[in-house]
Amino acid sequence: DLYVWEFYDDISELRAYRERAASLFLSDYTHNGDRYVQTDLPATPFADRAFDLVLSAHFLFLYDDRLSYEFHLDTVLELLRISGQLRLFPLHGFDADQSDLVTKLVESLQSAGYTTDIRVVPFEFQRGANEMLVVE
Repeated sequence: DLYVWEFYDDISELRAYRERAASLFLSDYTHNGDRYVQTDLPATPFADRAFDLVLSAHFLFLYDDRLSYEFHLDTVLELLRISGQLRLFPLHGFDADQSDLVTKLVESLQSAGYTTDIRVVPFEFQRGANEMLVVE
């Protein structure tokens, strides 16, 4: 089984959570659309250190079969330019294995002077995908 059914009891509950999240987003976007900034990564329109923390979830590494290593590296460097800390989750692709890009990316970031830490998180839905990469 590729999934850990502890947070969600079953597929119906998972669907309900996702539908609720989509509904909340659409409502907020409708009423507060000016708070959202559309951009095409790896570039962003933000100033250096505009944010204390950037969270990236369910994008990088997950699509490692479609997005190149260079895209991952350029995007991470851009997110680090605009923030004091970057957190990436999960570190797995859709195949349920840790992305092959994680080790290479960590080595590149450390060589560039960044501090990296892979931390276990208390949430695991995709089996084995319970780690995040923290970069400063």
